[in-house]
Amino acid sequence: MKIKDIIEMEKTNLSGITLLKEGMFFRAYNRSAMRISTKVKVLKVNTKLIKYVGQTVMYCGFPDNILPEISNLCVQKNYGWNVRGEKRIDIEGVATTDEDYEGWVSAVIKKAEAVPSLVAPVTLSEILRIVNVQFEQLRFMARLAKDLKHISIEQYDSFLVRNIEIERMADGWGKGSTFNKNVEKPLPGR
Repeated sequence: MKIKDIIEMEKTNLSGITLLKEGMFFRAYNRSAMRISTKVKVLKVNTKLIKYVGQTVMYCGFPDNILPEISNLCVQKNYGWNVRGEKRIDIEGVATTDEDYEGWVSAVIKKAEAVPSLVAPVTLSEILRIVNVQFEQLRFMARLAKDLKHISIEQYDSFLVRNIEIERMADGWGKGSTFNKNVEKPLPGR
């Protein structure tokens, strides 16, 4: 199901939770995410801006192996449980008259914005070092794939040509950046 269709479905979701199977996980979006995370089981709610629909989407999920636990929690709370094929489950009778979806959305977005970034500032030289290490790893894996005959010699050669070109571009980017232009150069003869 496309995200645009999910958003439209959730706009009309007045009383239930729709769980959609995506790979090994079940996910709930927007109103369904609010209801499952506040009325069934506390789940981490994520946000994502979907540019082509111009909307931030709230979603949460859980692995399919805890579906029996979710089902038991719903049965204990007298919620309806309707399996609609292999990829959808509807839980009914969850909504209450005191729901404040807009307030919940604001709180989720505010919480997401308040979380400090765990990524430390990175310098250009650190980025280039990381990129170089990753290229080394790629070359090793490609060589291993060739040696184990998972790819042909022609595919390996094609990979090497592209890999070398990308490395040259990254190296040129590093050399041409303002970071390296502003580095003090040693005087001749020293």
